[in-house]
Amino acid sequence: METLPCEKVLKVCRISKPSFKPDMSGNYWVSEDKPLEAVLDEIKGRGISF
Repeated sequence: METLPCEKVLKVCRISKPSFKPDMSGNYWVSEDKPLEAVLDEIKGRGISF
């Protein structure tokens, strides 16, 4: 098994001003291991707009 530095394999996307449904307010992990477009689709699918 090879050890890789996080800087080379980890990316984080933060939406500046998300709008949550009233019953979903707060911070949480939305998605992982997907291309950016798929992550954005999953965010929208959970009712979070940006």
